Amino acid sequence: MKGFLSGGLKDNKYLEKGVLTGILRVSKESIFSDLNNIAVCSMLSNISADKFGFTDHEVQDLVEYFGSSIGISEIKRNYNGYNFNEIDIYNPWSILNAIHYQKIDYYWGNTASSNLIKTMCAEADDSVKHDIEIMIEGGRIKKFIEENIVFSELKDNKTALWSFFLMCGYLRYDNYIMDGVIRPTNAELSIPNQEIKNLFIMKILPNWFSSTQKTDELINLANHLATGDIEIFKKEFIQYCMETFSYYDVSGDNPEKFYHGFVLGMLICLKDKYQIRSNRESGHGRYDVLLIPLDKSARGIIFEFKKLNEARGETFEKAFSLAKRQLIEQNYETELKAQGVEDIVSIIAIFKGKEVVLNTI
Repeated sequence: MKGFLSGGLKDNKYLEKGVLTGILRVSKESIFSDLNNIAVCSMLSNISADKFGFTDHEVQDLVEYFGSSIGISEIKRNYNGYNFNEIDIYNPWSILNAIHYQKIDYYWGNTASSNLIKTMCAEADDSVKHDIEIMIEGGRIKKFIEENIVFSELKDNKTALWSFFLMCGYLRYDNYIMDGVIRPTNAELSIPNQEIKNLFIMKILPNWFSSTQKTDELINLANHLATGDIEIFKKEFIQYCMETFSYYDVSGDNPEKFYHGFVLGMLICLKDKYQIRSNRESGHGRYDVLLIPLDKSARGIIFEFKKLNEARGETFEKAFSLAKRQLIEQNYETELKAQGVEDIVSIIAIFKGKEVVLNTI
């Protein structure tokens, strides 16, 4: 690479200007004597900040020009949220696909393998896991961001881990402060949009289970749903949660987010039989997880997750009654019925720490 970059860029008299693009900048690889004085335009700089994707004005022009039926608010929720020197940027690949196919989907997460990200998360300690859970719940974490990172640092350097997440497009930064020439940038990190949030839930969270839980047990659990053995599924799911989860996993204000991620990870093995959807609109509300059978004569499944509100003296029976009323009033079955699925079961999961009660309607 040293000879290629030097000969192609610096010593090439037929080249007026060259542009390199990528996730990480070229650095720390002993090439600067052959290729130096590079002008770097990163997502933390103000140079070309509005050129990394579509701006809000450009997206509105695209939607109007192509007559897209997708509402701008839905596009913003799924694909906006990236910050380049205080300029909001939309993911261009996702925008182009959403307008072309006239539907919201998770396009960017399917463009490349996320194996490196999943491996880094699996090898990270509990503090990294806890920070990601905070962001999935809508919170922010404050970390140092270092632009001059290389792959060899990713395994052992926690700062490099967050910097890599940011440069890859998995995170958004806000309120960054340069603490000096030597120290890296201090920034608040968060998940930029629903597309990336769903990627974390479906591809990152399940990876934490793989090192501690038996894959065959998860497959068996999922298969009970596919074969219609709902009562067996309920019994084994409750037992699995009690024996496997720790108090740390299900503590906090939103334990349903943890269970949500766990269920999505468990259901991945059914992707050859079902379309698996999460947090999408159906009827008058937004379901948690939906399984749409590819064989429309098979059973469709809706999952709804609720935390038991002990502060209000809520019982499991009362919580189930409220969740059932929500399912019926919000008409979550609309999407399944629109696709020709008539056999539908709704599973309501009420959580109190590791204690779980499942009911069906």
